[in-house]
Amino acid sequence: MSFRKTTIKRPPVQHRGLNYLLNLVSAAPAPPPATGNIVAAGGFFPDGAKFSPDGINWSDGLIPIGEEIYTLAWRSGSGYYGTKSGFAASKLRTAFSAAGDTAWSFTDSNALAGLGASPTAHRDGLCFGGGVWIICIDTGPTTGMQIYSSSDFITWTLRQTIVYGTGVNGNTQAYWDGAQFVVMLRGSTIWTTRFLTSPDGITWADIDNVVLSVKAAGNPSWFFIFKQGGFYLISGVDGSGTMNVFRSAALAGPWSTVGGAFAGGSAGPYTFASNGTRIVCGAGINRKFGYSDNNGATWTIPAAPPDPGYGSVNNRFTYRSGVFVMIYFNDTFVSADGATFTLNAPPLGDQYRNVV
Repeated sequence: MSFRKTTIKRPPVQHRGLNYLLNLVSAAPAPPPATGNIVAAGGFFPDGAKFSPDGINWSDGLIPIGEEIYTLAWRSGSGYYGTKSGFAASKLRTAFSAAGDTAWSFTDSNALAGLGASPTAHRDGLCFGGGVWIICIDTGPTTGMQIYSSSDFITWTLRQTIVYGTGVNGNTQAYWDGAQFVVMLRGSTIWTTRFLTSPDGITWADIDNVVLSVKAAGNPSWFFIFKQGGFYLISGVDGSGTMNVFRSAALAGPWSTVGGAFAGGSAGPYTFASNGTRIVCGAGINRKFGYSDNNGATWTIPAAPPDPGYGSVNNRFTYRSGVFVMIYFNDTFVSADGATFTLNAPPLGDQYRNVV
């Protein structure tokens, strides 16, 4: 018996390379909206906190007397994290709750190296991304803003110090955009904004003197940064002194002003939240808000919900468990679609500055 050798020709292997993988990443759908309790903390009464499964029914959290939650963040699959604003023996006081309810535990960190004389954690300077935590700590204009990182929320290492000089520093915010940390603060040149970026919280790049809007006079003001659909959005004050929304595909710019009818005085844009498609942004006062269905290019401005009469300021937004939640002063408003908000009663009882 004889055998004939047969050669099977296979098509050549196509090495699609990095660009193909990047396209897959960019084409991936947005992650599903977060579930779990909605948590409000950081009020005028430091040991106060609230939690709610739906934004409507709220219960008291249990924060021991003498403790506080000044910064607040949420980590998917893990729980709720916070810190006190001050320091004792150069240690950061950290807080954790798996469900954000009554079971909060507090722990001292290691002694932080490099703290200035009067350190204060930035309220919006706590952020998790890429398996790492970062926190921004202000020690004053001449000693600088410091960035620390941690993998376990207990042991922190100083990674970056930025001396920003005198003048208004705006709202220093730490943000994870899906690929890197972005810390937004005052630029070294007056009327500009500065971005510090890092993929791992350890090595940082500096994008300084970015112009959001040309200003003829006054100090720069910016509040919050957000990213969706390949575009960054920032709420801030434009060249005419009006609160507005700025939009750009890159942190270095160019930035365009897109707020339109949403702009206006202190009732202009402030904080952002999204369900993965609709972005909702609330104003600083008067319950005014707007929403965008095209990644912030244009905005629809519905009628504001009624004034409850308690003093509606200090807007904070989040999206969790299928609802948008707006907190103004000590009032909460809830919306399933981000277009119509309903007031909850009674009020929360404190002026909560953080909600996740």
